[in-house]
Amino acid sequence: MDPVSLGWESHPEAKRYNYPTIYVTESGTSVLGESDKPIDEILDDTLRTEYFDTYVKAMAKAVSEDGCKVQGYMAWSLLDNFEWAEGYVTRFGVTYVDYENDQKRYPKKSAKSLKALFESVIEKS
Repeated sequence: MDPVSLGWESHPEAKRYNYPTIYVTESGTSVLGESDKPIDEILDDTLRTEYFDTYVKAMAKAVSEDGCKVQGYMAWSLLDNFEWAEGYVTRFGVTYVDYENDQKRYPKKSAKSLKALFESVIEKS
């Protein structure tokens, strides 16, 4: 999916229903073959970083320019986790979990980028 197919750029249904308040509850992506890469490549997750950059900026534009009422956005996922169909192989997290060494956690590039992105687009009240 791209931001247009999500309806951020043209959203006739949102207009039709007077822009209801919405929560994006699961938005993220895995990186093909990520589990097979060395740790330094896993932590430099450019594809996931670009994914969040594209979606969050499109969402922010829809809020500021088109009146969409987004009250929450939950990135999938904070941590690498167990996926029902894939087990621990497919990773969605912005934080790498080392399953073989006491579950130690390492923030990926996408975690740092997402933090900066949220700080730049979220209105301070």
